[in-house]
Amino acid sequence: MEQVTKPKATKVEGLAQLKVLAVDDHAPTRKLISDILRAAGVGVIETAPGGIEALKRLVELKPDLLIVDLNMPEMDGLTMTRIVRAAALNPDPMVPDPAVPIIMVTGQRREIDVEQARLAGVTEFVIKPFSASVLITRVQATMTRTRDFVVSDQYVGPDRRRRDDSAYDGPRRRATDIDAFEAARRQMRDELEALRRQTRGLGDPEVRRQAYQAMQSNIGRARAIRDTAIEQASKSLVRYIEAIGGPELADPEVIGVHMDALGRLLLVGEASKAAAVVNARLKAAVDKKLGALPR
Repeated sequence: MEQVTKPKATKVEGLAQLKVLAVDDHAPTRKLISDILRAAGVGVIETAPGGIEALKRLVELKPDLLIVDLNMPEMDGLTMTRIVRAAALNPDPMVPDPAVPIIMVTGQRREIDVEQARLAGVTEFVIKPFSASVLITRVQATMTRTRDFVVSDQYVGPDRRRRDDSAYDGPRRRATDIDAFEAARRQMRDELEALRRQTRGLGDPEVRRQAYQAMQSNIGRARAIRDTAIEQASKSLVRYIEAIGGPELADPEVIGVHMDALGRLLLVGEASKAAAVVNARLKAAVDKKLGALPR
């Protein structure tokens, strides 16, 4: 059975005009998402128990945002996302806005699931169980830090700026590149500071889950701006947590070390010697910790 937590969101400025369609086959999760969004001040919130029903509501509601569960019977979240994005290539009267932001929600923790969602054209990714602050942070990110929408035979969705999408690996000269770079780093800094301000501390399983979710998001953000140092550090913590069996079982000290390292990396350039040293130390620390596990 899926776990849910009680929402503790407060009203967030700028969400009153937002129309959201939340799609999940798990009724308590639909209610949780609705309660969180309502507490944050979202103007219109509708829900659907599955992808097929949600697609039928798109024309009438014309949502500004979709929040979609990954695993659903009849039509899962990836299939629904692909149908919405495909309308950019082949116009579909049932899909009024192929570029609508999509937040994928799932209980899956593997990096491959995040990557599949991004390839399908998902805008943001949230891991269950999630807190109100994590969900609202993702909602704000989709609405305030917009990216170019890419339409091609190979990919339709928000610009991922993956390294393998371009042979260019030189300095970021375009204003849009610089803006995206600064926005991504600012978002990572904000989330890191929010975690550090948690009065419950890393000894609390919920805070450790939030740290894990933040690292999952950091991987995609760092990859999008080609910041290999941040990507490596975030992957290091994800690797440790997944090997240990989940954030609930993770050593708070290991999470704290990674958070401190990310704080330093966000202050230095990705190509600096300091960044290389930080990531080398993180790898050694994780290798040592995992090597001590009983076999």
